[in-house]
Amino acid sequence: EGVYKNANDKPVVRFFEGKEGIENIYRAHIEGNMPYEMLALSNTVHLLPQLSMGFKEYYARGKAGSGITTRAIVPHTEELDTDLFTFYKDVPQKYWPKVGYLPQDEFTFDAELTLFDKNKVSIVNFKEPHFSGTIIEDKTIYDMFKLFFDLVWRNQKSE
Repeated sequence: EGVYKNANDKPVVRFFEGKEGIENIYRAHIEGNMPYEMLALSNTVHLLPQLSMGFKEYYARGKAGSGITTRAIVPHTEELDTDLFTFYKDVPQKYWPKVGYLPQDEFTFDAELTLFDKNKVSIVNFKEPHFSGTIIEDKTIYDMFKLFFDLVWRNQKSE
């Protein structure tokens, strides 16, 4: 325990609660102002209605302004397909998420895992009343989740 306490390369972990906390996680995704590829495994059906259209548009513009591209794996639902692209309408199409789909009946969790900023992972619980999330800053953990994401990406349907 004492050796780990003094380690310089240990993960940084931050916790967030409530709608405001979740918005802070999304702000962290775009605050670096550097281009990168964001990767997300998400079922945002319960989240998107909680965020204002203004915040969603702010997020889309922030990603485009920083040059952040996205690959996302989501459940295939008409509701999500419609809402997901509504708030990207005012940014160049090259910044719209490239979306891969999994069957809705196999994708039943109410959460999101996002890899961002080349060394951070956010995990968000969208299930009310427990809106909460965590950001883990650690390159090794990021790389491990990226391997999992790429494996799923290669084996799903893109549209």
